[in-house]
Parts: sequence; C-alpha cells; structure tokens
Amino acid sequence: MISLSHRIHPNRWLIWTIVVAVVVAIILVWTITIFSIEKEFEISPDQITLALHMRLRRMPIVPVLDTSQQLDTSNWKTYRNEKYGFEFKYPSNFRNPIEKKNGIDFGNVHFGYDEDIRLSVGVGGRDVQNIDQLIQELQKEESTPVLAYGGSGVSYFNFERGAFGSDDSLKLNGRYEGGFASTNFYVIHNQHLYTLSYNTETDGSSDEEFKAILSTLKFFEPNNQ
Repeated sequence: MISLSHRIHPNRWLIWTIVVAVVVAIILVWTITIFSIEKEFEISPDQITLALHMRLRRMPIVPVLDTSQQLDTSNWKTYRNEKYGFEFKYPSNFRNPIEKKNGIDFGNVHFGYDEDIRLSVGVGGRDVQNIDQLIQELQKEESTPVLAYGGSGVSYFNFERGAFGSDDSLKLNGRYEGGFASTNFYVIHNQHLYTLSYNTETDGSSDEEFKAILSTLKFFEPNNQ
C-alpha cells in the first residue's frame, strides 16, 4: 500500500505558479479599481471654483437688497461723485468723506484716527468685465498663501448674487487677518466696477444701516470734463 502523504502531484509547480499569478492579478485589479475611484471623486481647487461658479449661475437673478425694513434716511447726508457718476446717502454721524486715489473713505465721527473706517467706496481696482470674473478673482485671493503659516488671510462667504437695477451685482461677507470683517457689495455699471465695503466691526455698525445706504445708491451720467 502506498501512503497518501507521499503522493506528490507531478505539476505542483505549475499549480503554484497559477495560484500566485491569480492572486497577483486580483491584487493588481483591486489596486487599479481603488485608484480609479479615488481619481473619479478627487476634487481639485479648479473643480471647486467651477462648482461655485455653476451654483452661482443657477441662482435666480433677484433684487439683492431687502428694502422691507429700511432706516429713516431723510436726515442723512448725500455723497455725489461727478467723475464716476454715482451718489448715495450716508448717516450724519459719519465723518466727511476722504477722497483718495483709488477710493473714498467714510469714518466714524466718534473717533479721530484714520484707521476707523466705517465705509469704503472704490471704482475700478480690479481688471474684471463681469461678475463671473470677479468671483474668480475673489477665489484666487482666498487660495493664495500670503501668511507665514500658509493661509491667505481672507475668506469670503454668504455669496448673494442678484440684479441692481439693470446691472449684475454681488454681495458677500469677508473676514480678514486680524479679525477685521466687512460686508462687500459689487456692481458693474457702464463697464466700471463699483465696490462698497462696510466695516461691520466699528461702533454702531449694523446690517440695516448698510442696506439703507445701498438703497440710496444711484447712477447718473458722469461729468468727464
């Protein structure tokens, strides 16, 4: 009688080779599948930006301003800029506007130092032709490392896109390095980008006050003489 423990298959090496090859093939297929899934769901910064653009484009174009609860602006002062053709009212407790090369600053009357700016108004300053290009510029600001620890020092949120009269506009909140925060309103009129940045950290500031300021913003034909 021949012992079964001594019976060795004559093609044992071929069998082991096939087994190893099958195992390697399974591992290879599994690795390729996992890699493909990761690549499929991998989200790049450009894709995030594109997704934001698509989301904003799908927003219905509605009035940005909520005029249901405005402050009384009858006793407010009026700022008028003949060069760029716009005007708006501002509270009487603002200091007289300081016109600079790239904009106009309105400070609090309660404080005497220039850094306490309640409202800043600018015309131009960005090479953009429409709100989509503006959004791209804002996204670049957020993603560009400028701080020692790698952050950009700025974040934008609460995007609210809509129409200001017949012009496309954008309203958002910004938070900057050092804790400074503002509500920013952008509108493109006659190929000019108008920016109103309202400092929400100063004494007496409020959302209702900024809404009331925006509700008085008007454009007219500029005097280029």
